[in-house]
Amino acid sequence: MKQTRTWLITGCSTGIGRGIAEAVLQKGENAVVTARDKSRVKNFEERYPGKALAVTLDMERPETIAQAVEQAQERFGSVDVLINNAGHGYRAALEEGEPAAVAELFQTNFFGPVELMKRLLSAMREQKYGVIVNVSSIGAVTPGLGSGYYQPDSLDEVSAGAAACGMIYSFYGRLSFGTTDVELLRSGELPPTFYCYGTRDPFYDQFLANADAAEEAGVSVERLQLDGMPHGFGASGGWIPAYDQWLSEVFANN
Repeated sequence: MKQTRTWLITGCSTGIGRGIAEAVLQKGENAVVTARDKSRVKNFEERYPGKALAVTLDMERPETIAQAVEQAQERFGSVDVLINNAGHGYRAALEEGEPAAVAELFQTNFFGPVELMKRLLSAMREQKYGVIVNVSSIGAVTPGLGSGYYQPDSLDEVSAGAAACGMIYSFYGRLSFGTTDVELLRSGELPPTFYCYGTRDPFYDQFLANADAAEEAGVSVERLQLDGMPHGFGASGGWIPAYDQWLSEVFANN
């Protein structure tokens, strides 16, 4: 892993995105801080000269996604960590949704993050390092009334949050058991890894094989097996407290 990494963070004007950007830059790493209105994140460049790059990125405008990646690579050479944080909710029952607003919601919360991942994955594979963090919503797994397009309720089966979470899960599955080559894993200088899987998951055997290989390669691995569950994803699985405790310990010790 490089000593100084470059982070591309979406939704940095307020909230989680801005907090992550502050933490990254205070640690001395590079950060591409993005917002729909670049002026709202321009002060990062003034406070962290040479380390922060303020860029316009609007998930509704795919051309700004491509431009943000290009600017990041031109300035810093590569993007090592992607934080897909930008997103918002939408209050409307299924029959009340306005087509334009619903299309914008899915573009921001789902299609935009997917496009960013697509544009960075090849380079990450080539450099044999990359971290992608997709920030979704507990609304995807906790039903609620009146926000059918953002989170599922008892009548509305599909939502932008659920779509994003489904994409995250399938993407994680695709990459996490991509290899059982112990030497390759050992050469990757992988960070501590948390494996959570259900015994009824169709990829159960692959998860086990990959976790075994990672451990053999010297990677610090934490496992949580959910007996009788079809997968390891979902708030009802009880994995959130265990993951929170593990992650807190990882950060405390590094």
